Amino acid sequence: MTGKTHISVGLATAAILLPHSKNHVEFGVSLGFSAIGALMPDVDQKQSILGHIINVFLISILTLLVIIKGIGFLPEYKTFFKNNYIFHWIFETLTKNILPYSNLFTFIGIVIIFISIIIARKTGHRHFAHSILGLASFSLAIYLIFGKALLIPFIVGFVSHMAIDLLNYKGEKIFYPFKLGVCFNLAKSGGKLDYSIATAASIIFVIMSVV
Repeated sequence: MTGKTHISVGLATAAILLPHSKNHVEFGVSLGFSAIGALMPDVDQKQSILGHIINVFLISILTLLVIIKGIGFLPEYKTFFKNNYIFHWIFETLTKNILPYSNLFTFIGIVIIFISIIIARKTGHRHFAHSILGLASFSLAIYLIFGKALLIPFIVGFVSHMAIDLLNYKGEKIFYPFKLGVCFNLAKSGGKLDYSIATAASIIFVIMSVV
């Protein structure tokens, strides 16, 4: 399936399953992490243009959020954000509700996520990164870096990716390192069913977001 389809399905699934927080910033970030989770398995595409784009996007977003978290440990920035109403509201949401853990856990999580990306690229497309083991590894990293609040949205997006990739003709190594590949042989990336799923998911997302 294409990246657009994975994002659409990830967002639609999150809009259906996740509670709609009254804090629009927090809910928006949660949806963003569902999209990140929906793209994460395809970091194993080391030679494709899509693979490079996904890697740059994911690493840039994660790095930015880690930097924001690091700012929370600097007293001078805390004072600045505290005295500005808008920045204070955004910063408190990010640092308290979304980025709650220490720098040590953040560092460990970063190490795990980069090791996971390396393993994903070494093992090939639809192997480690599309498996239960890969899901556990990436999810642990997200939990250590960003905490429980964003773990669920990330898992929702990640699992949605694994689920719709089962429709492809190429087997998905869900039980990696076992060699068994699972697929339903119903669709190909960029085909009519792929396009239809993306369209339907986009419509569902819009409807569920305004409900």
